[in-house]
Amino acid sequence: TDGSELAAWPGHDGPVNWVTFSPAGDRLASASSDGTVRIWDLETGKPTAILTGAARQVWRAAFSRDGYRVAGSVADGTVQIWDVASGRPVAVLRGHTDQAWGLAFMPDGHALATASWDGSVRLWGVSAVTATLSAALWAAPIYLPVWWLFLPSNLGAVGAGPIAWQLVYQGIFAALVAGFLFTRAVTAIGAPRTTTITSLVPAMAALAAWPLLGEPLGVVGLLGVGLVSAGMVLGVVTLRPRAR
Repeated sequence: TDGSELAAWPGHDGPVNWVTFSPAGDRLASASSDGTVRIWDLETGKPTAILTGAARQVWRAAFSRDGYRVAGSVADGTVQIWDVASGRPVAVLRGHTDQAWGLAFMPDGHALATASWDGSVRLWGVSAVTATLSAALWAAPIYLPVWWLFLPSNLGAVGAGPIAWQLVYQGIFAALVAGFLFTRAVTAIGAPRTTTITSLVPAMAALAAWPLLGEPLGVVGLLGVGLVSAGMVLGVVTLRPRAR
């Protein structure tokens, strides 16, 4: 840099305490004493999101590795985490007894470290095992009673054997194993790449059914699978943060 001013962006209603670039280098997050974090598009110079919800001043901000979330350390000791695309808060971390001052995401995005004036450093995160078990174990107790009691169902006519088989296959392999691997993939290679891969699953399943199950696809079926897969991949690619 030669010290020349490239841009000036007014907008905050209080002092700006911190700025940080997104990993892709296309956006800037600014944390302010007005209780907001603003996300600025570096190409247009306009805010793309105003992240609210903090009770007091936001001292610092940090992007997650994939650029999809922003964390802000707040003067009341909490740490706010927002989804950048929607602008909505997704978590409030409580535990510090004084102002939270510093924060940083781990390189793999698996945890968040925070520092406070209370003299402590805290590490926050949800492991893939915890997230998978939470989703898998809470789904059945919540949904099955509703389905059995209030929705059309022939569950009572099914024998114990098929129910046990579905419990093992769907409950263990589909929910636990597949869910765990998906969560680990998100933390290892990021949400955009993982979502791109999973968007190809319907096409892979339809094509695999041809030799394995003897269910060939006609011309219309192949065109349908191709269009659906292309649309899913295109949707994922266009939603990725832009790199300059």
